[in-house]
Amino acid sequence: MSKVLTDLEVLEIIESAVKWDEIDCADQYKHFLEDLGKLMSDHFGGEFECVSEPLMEEGTLEEIRFCLHFGWNKYVPEGGGVYAKYDIDINVEEWGQEAL
Repeated sequence: MSKVLTDLEVLEIIESAVKWDEIDCADQYKHFLEDLGKLMSDHFGGEFECVSEPLMEEGTLEEIRFCLHFGWNKYVPEGGGVYAKYDIDINVEEWGQEAL
């Protein structure tokens, strides 16, 4: 017999992990983010590059934020797809040009 989760329940688990409710080890959390980055690039285009070290070294777990880095590739949809509305310091066209 299997344990059945709906897609919204899976979202709840992932959200809980990102909020540090389910994973309380920074190293394990970084590996979790690497897996998410690879999953995102597999389904939304782009090339997952890395998870950078936390923006803050000290503070509560909720304050420590890691960053996922994605490079442009031919699978990024026109207009930037899911990436277009994030990190708006660089627009989609510049991001694509950077890859050339």
